[in-house]
Amino acid sequence: MRLQTEVKLYTMCMIQDGSRILLMNRPDAKGFPGYIAPGGKVDFPESIVNGAIREVREETGLIVKDIIYKGLEESCEPNTGLRYMVFNYLATSFEGCWRILPKGSWYGWTSKRH
Repeated sequence: MRLQTEVKLYTMCMIQDGSRILLMNRPDAKGFPGYIAPGGKVDFPESIVNGAIREVREETGLIVKDIIYKGLEESCEPNTGLRYMVFNYLATSFEGCWRILPKGSWYGWTSKRH
């Protein structure tokens, strides 16, 4: 018997400021714990790039500019028919004011490593 397939679309957007990259430390309770770039679920019917821009603004308060598609990461859960697709972006300019994060989360700049 064939499973019904469900696709979930997500974005991640690294923000680069010169030689620095913005990372967030997300707690376990928020899902995707650890050090990651801002991002999240794409809401239907928004475009994937608009989802990336919105998620960065919601999570950081920043409005990203000059956003460049960098690649796709995907994974499947064969037993459930679920496919996750994460569209990765890089933003090299931004504007706006920092948003206060929920307790247990933080973001900060780290040096870009080659």
